Amino acid sequence: MHPSPTSIAFGQRRPGGTVRRGGAALWWGVLLTVAVAGGALFALAQTGPLARMMAGHILLMNVVAPLLAVLLRGRRPAGGRTLLAASLLQLALLWATHLPALTALLHGPMMLVPAALLFASALWFWRAVLGQQGARRWRGLLALLLTGKFYCLLGVLLVFAPRPLYPGQAPAPLLLADQQQAGLLMTVACPLSYVLAAVIIAAGWVAALETGSSDRRPGPASAAGQAAI
Repeated sequence: MHPSPTSIAFGQRRPGGTVRRGGAALWWGVLLTVAVAGGALFALAQTGPLARMMAGHILLMNVVAPLLAVLLRGRRPAGGRTLLAASLLQLALLWATHLPALTALLHGPMMLVPAALLFASALWFWRAVLGQQGARRWRGLLALLLTGKFYCLLGVLLVFAPRPLYPGQAPAPLLLADQQQAGLLMTVACPLSYVLAAVIIAAGWVAALETGSSDRRPGPASAAGQAAI
C-alpha cells in the first residue's frame, strides 16, 4: 500500500516501523520563511520607535518562540489547562505591555522587560500548542485561531485610532503614522503566522488519521486467512 501524500509530508510511521522525516523539514522550511518575512518587516519598520518595538515583539513571539518550541518539543503531551493558562497569560501580557500609560514609563533598558515577558509567555504558549497530541490537537487549533483574533483586534485599534495613543516628542502626524504602521505590522504578521501554524497542525492531524486508518486495514495475508476460515 502506497503512503498518502500527507503521510509523506508530515512524517508518519510506515507499516515496517520506519518514520519519514518530512514533517521536521516542513517545519524548518516554514519557520525559515517566517524568519525572513519577520526580518523584512523589521527592516521596513523605521518610521518611529513604536513600529520598531512592535516589529521586535513580532520577531520574538512569532519567529523565535515557535522555533525554540519546535526544538524543545518533547513526547510528553500538554494538558488542556496548561494550554488555556498559557493562552490567557500571553493575551493578558500582550495587551498590558502595549498600554499607552505603561509604554510611556519605559525607557532605555526598561524596554527589555516587556519584551522578555512577551517572549517567555509566547514560548510557553507555543510549547503548549505543540504539546496537544492525538485527538486533542483541535485544542491547539482553537487556541491559535482565537489568539490570532485578539492580536488582530489590537492591531486594528492602532491602525484606525483617530489620534496618537502613545506620547512622543514628534509632531502628531508623525506619531499617528508610526502608530498606524505598528498596528499594520501586527494585523498582518501575527494572525498570518498563527493561521499558518494552524494549517500545518491540521494537515499533520489529517495525515495521522490517514495513517491510523490504513494501519487498521487488514493486509492481503490476513484477508486470505479470514476468507479461508
